[in-house]
Amino acid sequence: MKRETQNILLVLLGGALVKIAVNGDYLRYVKPAQQPWIIAGGAVMVVLGAVAIVRDLLAARAKPAVRVERGAVAEPTALVEPAAVAERAAVVEPATVAELAAVAEPAAGAKPAAAADRDLDRGGLAPAGHGAGGPASAGHDHAGHSHATRSAWLLLVPVLAVFLVAPPALGADSVIRTEARAPSSAAAANAAAFPPLPAGNVVPLSVNEFVSRAGWDASGTLDGRTISLTGFVVHTGGNTLLARLVISCCAADAFPVTVHLRGGEADHLASDAWIQVTGQVVPGTATKSNSYTPDFTPASITTVAAPKDPYEY
Repeated sequence: MKRETQNILLVLLGGALVKIAVNGDYLRYVKPAQQPWIIAGGAVMVVLGAVAIVRDLLAARAKPAVRVERGAVAEPTALVEPAAVAERAAVVEPATVAELAAVAEPAAGAKPAAAADRDLDRGGLAPAGHGAGGPASAGHDHAGHSHATRSAWLLLVPVLAVFLVAPPALGADSVIRTEARAPSSAAAANAAAFPPLPAGNVVPLSVNEFVSRAGWDASGTLDGRTISLTGFVVHTGGNTLLARLVISCCAADAFPVTVHLRGGEADHLASDAWIQVTGQVVPGTATKSNSYTPDFTPASITTVAAPKDPYEY
């Protein structure tokens, strides 16, 4: 890959990182705490690429000046007066002039070098310097170099795709392909780890906390309480689930937590549609055999816009 292509890729990739960090799209891939590092990394890449481009431009401008200095022809240190030229011409004897003219004329039947080269070319013979390593071979090498350059520029396509259209966050497809589970920290939890829910007719909870309480809270703090949950719809195995993805660092380590919605009110909704549901848990339904997916009896279901930060932590 040519240096120019490398530098442009570096600038574009750094610009893409800064862009998604500023407009919030980075939340589709990492936790909010990573924003300063993304901005810093992207800025460093842009600066490095810009410095390399400027340095190459300055070096390219300096090369012609160097070539002129190397190829310069020394000018004569003294000018010859016209009178001196005439005097010298008069000194030259006629015989000497005739001898010089005879030497300058080509021998009879001799051909100039350019004509000889043309004759060799017509006969299929190449003069020195025009063989396997001559212009024909150079043409093939140039064509190969052109193909390699075009292939290198194709690497810009995925960078531009990230820069112009940021890939979406993980959704229903990831939930279907990954087994749902309660957070690992919940396995060692006891009743003391789950304080009583706050007072109120409707208690909003994250899906992560709701699943943890439903699977591991022996004191039954969820029983009989009306809970509000927000997540996206997943259809799998004839069931409709409310799901969220939990990440520890980035989307690569995401795992789903799911809630089974009873009653069929959400069956008509499209996968990945975001909804807010209120209702109550069915006690004792979150077990290891069903990957800690509690049943939930909805009292109301409302479609909502996807949040800026789609993950839970």
